[in-house]
Amino acid sequence: LRKHVKDQKVEARSKQDELDEVKETHSDLEEDLKLLTSQKQEISLEITAMRDTIRNLQAQCDENLREKDRSELQLEDVKRQIADLQQRNLEGRETLSRVREGALNEETRITETELTRLERTQEKYIQLESRVKDLEQEIVERTTEKNQLSEALNMSYVE
Repeated sequence: LRKHVKDQKVEARSKQDELDEVKETHSDLEEDLKLLTSQKQEISLEITAMRDTIRNLQAQCDENLREKDRSELQLEDVKRQIADLQQRNLEGRETLSRVREGALNEETRITETELTRLERTQEKYIQLESRVKDLEQEIVERTTEKNQLSEALNMSYVE
């Protein structure tokens, strides 16, 4: 019986060590989750900045169109300026189109990557939570069993 109690204590210590290790892993995963959340927020800020740039480019493009319309009313000397503005306008539209497409592709890629990482982290977190609960329950059961064995041992001494 003493040997069994001693074995139970050793096993309880082993389970406690395992629980501590799982808690440490859980803590590391929580830190990783915080880091990923921070990175996601930074990326969101970058995307917002890209959208602002797109809006600015669109406003610039609109302004170029208005300027073109005004320029068409001017004398023949101004026609060379109109041709330059038309070229800039075309380049602005192409640039805007490329920037929009690039921003959308980047936003999609980043969102998919972050969602995948977040899902994996959440799955690991759920698994570890379940494992921690199982280990805690096992420790409680072992402690109860140890206490019962101790009481039985005390009773045998009394008898």
